[in-house]
Amino acid sequence: MSGGPEFRINLIELIEEKFGGKPARLAKKANISPGAFQRYLNGESIPGGETLIKISKVSGVSIDWLLTGEKADVQATPLPPEVDKLLTILQHGDPETVGFVKGVLESEHRKIEKPSKGIKKGA
Repeated sequence: MSGGPEFRINLIELIEEKFGGKPARLAKKANISPGAFQRYLNGESIPGGETLIKISKVSGVSIDWLLTGEKADVQATPLPPEVDKLLTILQHGDPETVGFVKGVLESEHRKIEKPSKGIKKGA
């Protein structure tokens, strides 16, 4: 598993330095279940993307650093308050709202991925 031992070591270091050596503080702040967090600390598993983002956001360290111990070349840009609020709504929202927002985002993503046929190269 890529990032396995490094992630565990970096997570422990992060807890010591920023959370007073208390894993439960980070788990609670990042809204990660105690069982899942314990598996990360034991090196039994590595969190997925959403959980890595949560840990990164609440701790102020990059995902690159969490996985590799290396600093990212590019500084993370803080999310605008509106986006942060939307993420909170999606994490705790009802399935109908989440489905609607997901549909809108997927539609917008398709528009970005398929450029207009009217645009010519070199124009």
